[in-house]
Amino acid sequence: MKLNHLLLVGTFISTSSIIAQNITVSGNVKDASTGEAIIGAIISLEKSGTTTDIDGNYSVKLQAGTYKLIIDYPNYNKLTKTVVIKNNTTLNFSLEPTQMTEVEVVADI
Repeated sequence: MKLNHLLLVGTFISTSSIIAQNITVSGNVKDASTGEAIIGAIISLEKSGTTTDIDGNYSVKLQAGTYKLIIDYPNYNKLTKTVVIKNNTTLNFSLEPTQMTEVEVVADI
C-alpha cells in the first residue's frame, strides 16, 4: 500500500516537472528593407522579455502557452503577434522602418 502511494507521488512529481519545463523561443530581428540585423530591438512578452544582440538574435525561456509578442525599436513600426508556444520555437521577424512625414530645419543666424 505504501509502495503504491510512493509510486503515485513519484509519477505526479515527474509529470509536473515535464509540464512546467521551460521552452526556448529564439530568432532574429532584421530591417525589412535592407535585411540588416537590428541591434537592441526589444522583444516583450506578458511577463518577460529580452533584447537582440549584435547580430539581431534573441532567446527567451517560457512555459508552454499563448503569448502576445511585441517587437519594438525606435524609428521602426512596432510589430505585435499572438503566438502559441508548445515546444522550442524559432521566430524570425522583419521590422518596417517608419516613414518620415515632415522635416523641419531651424537655424539661428
